[in-house]
Amino acid sequence: LSALAFGLPAFTSAGGELQMQSNLVREDFDNGSNWLTPNAWNAIPRFQTDATDDATGEGHNWFYTQVAHNSDWFFVKYHQTAGFAGDLQYTLFDTDSNDETGWLGPNNTLAIGADRVLSGASLKDAAWTHLEWTPWNNVTDVNGELDIMAAIPRSFMAGATEFNFVNYIRGAGDTDWYPNAGNNFPGDYFRYETGVF
Repeated sequence: LSALAFGLPAFTSAGGELQMQSNLVREDFDNGSNWLTPNAWNAIPRFQTDATDDATGEGHNWFYTQVAHNSDWFFVKYHQTAGFAGDLQYTLFDTDSNDETGWLGPNNTLAIGADRVLSGASLKDAAWTHLEWTPWNNVTDVNGELDIMAAIPRSFMAGATEFNFVNYIRGAGDTDWYPNAGNNFPGDYFRYETGVF
C-alpha cells in the first residue's frame, strides 16, 4: 500500500514536488465555526514540517501548512510563530501548474509561477491585484505559536482542481520560505489535488 493511503508524506528524492495531498472534507466543514478552530483540523494531514532554525531575523518562522477542500472552498491552515502582521505572510498558488507563467517571485527565482497569492486575508492575482477578501481566523496556542485558518472560494481560483504552492514570511531583511528551496528555481514546492466533482 502506498504511503498516501494512510496520509503519510510522500517525498521525492531531489527537487521539484516534495509532497502531494488531497484532503476532501464534508460539505458542512464550512458551516458555522467548524473550520475556524484548530481542533477541526486534527484529522487533516500536515505537509512536512519546516526547519525550526530558519526564522527571519525578527524570529518569524513557518512550521507547517494544511490544505483541505470541498465543492465550494479551499481551506488553508498555517502554523507559525506569532507576532507579525498578516500582510507579511503569503501562500503562492500555481493554479495552471506552469512555472513559467504568473508571478515569478521577488527575484524571478520562484520554484512555481504564482497565479494566485493569499496575502493575509486578501486573495490576489498574479499582478498582486486584490480579487476577494477571504474569511479567516487566528488562534494562539499554549506555546505562543499561531494557527491561521482561511477559506478561499474555489470560484476565485481560476477553476483549478489542482495547484502547486509555496509559503513564505517576509522579514525586514530576509524571509522564511516553506519549503526552504521555494524561491530557488527550479526549487521545491508542494502539490494539492482535488479531482473533479
